[in-house]
Amino acid sequence: MLRKRMKAFPDFKNYLSTLVNFVNSGGTAARFETWQQSLDKLLLLSTKNFANYMIASNSLFANNSLYESASTRWFIDNNSYTFEYDTLPKSCFFFNQIFFCSSRGDTSEIHTTKGAFYPTLKLFFGQGGTVNWQRAGFDPSTVSAELSHYKID
Repeated sequence: MLRKRMKAFPDFKNYLSTLVNFVNSGGTAARFETWQQSLDKLLLLSTKNFANYMIASNSLFANNSLYESASTRWFIDNNSYTFEYDTLPKSCFFFNQIFFCSSRGDTSEIHTTKGAFYPTLKLFFGQGGTVNWQRAGFDPSTVSAELSHYKID
């Protein structure tokens, strides 16, 4: 980070805040190692990618959120995720996750889905899952949608 001439604020502050949230989330040593390895590779790219990755990682560690704004929050129901790096860092989620979107007093759910979130691109690529309208009063066994592949920006 010093070689990239990153600043104390916001870069080092965001990194340290993310570390605190990682520890508070009960993260394991193995998860930290894979996260840090992806961060090391990311530091070889543009510093803009680093900033996006820190913001996303901080939200993920603090409250299992992939995205947060003043009106919308995308999040998962537990912290069973892993970190990987192909050409960019990604967080991977596995089956039996419930993926939520909470927006202005309403919540949508995608049940039993899996996918990969690319924090530097702010994209989630999902596979499988079921959406229903039970909150609107419809029986999930008669009104639902099966997803195959989807992308959330």
